[in-house]
Amino acid sequence: MNTTVSKPLVSVIITCYNNGLYIGQAIDSVLEQSYLNLEVIIINDGSTDDSQHIIKTFEDCRINLINQPNQGVIAARNNGIKKAKGLYFLPLDGDDYLDSSFIEKAVFYLQEQSRLGFISCYCRIFYTGGNEYIWREDNLDLLSFLINTRVVSTCLIRRSCWEDVGGYDPVMNEGFEDYEFFVSILSKGWLAHKIPEVLFHYRRHNTGSRDTNARLNSVNLKLRIFDK
Repeated sequence: MNTTVSKPLVSVIITCYNNGLYIGQAIDSVLEQSYLNLEVIIINDGSTDDSQHIIKTFEDCRINLINQPNQGVIAARNNGIKKAKGLYFLPLDGDDYLDSSFIEKAVFYLQEQSRLGFISCYCRIFYTGGNEYIWREDNLDLLSFLINTRVVSTCLIRRSCWEDVGGYDPVMNEGFEDYEFFVSILSKGWLAHKIPEVLFHYRRHNTGSRDTNARLNSVNLKLRIFDK
């Protein structure tokens, strides 16, 4: 069996900015994946807490830590992907985590269907205050995306899709960069699929986060996407 074809390299891009409380759980969830042909690129985006110290406690040859001055999540992701060697990549924020089977299951779909550009899954969204719910949006066509985002940022994505659309757009520095990215991929004719299982855990902070501010400014950000 040609393992380079059946088990292509997957690059996990973990972006971290002051995620010291959670980054260990994020890294553990990647290292515990049932899919083993991984590289883990951690972009420490100018953290001022103990994130770097915690990251350095992980002794695994698949981990590549890159420290950079704070540039924001878009630059951090693009910088990590530029250094990635994988056929597929998966962006992961430093305060979220994966189910151990997510990458293996997602790779299967990308290998089976060449027009699939990215693979998502059902998502458990939980708040730091304790509330949680399961997000199950299933329609992943371009029209449905234009009405409202259908996935979170953590999907398994073909690197060729990132190249096709020119990466994450720095114009979206106020938020919704992942939404714009996926709309751009679909507008190029790529397709998407969602695995009907809860394989990803998304931490939502109650106040003061970049995502919270983006939701408050969602109309203006979506108009910017539609204009593009």
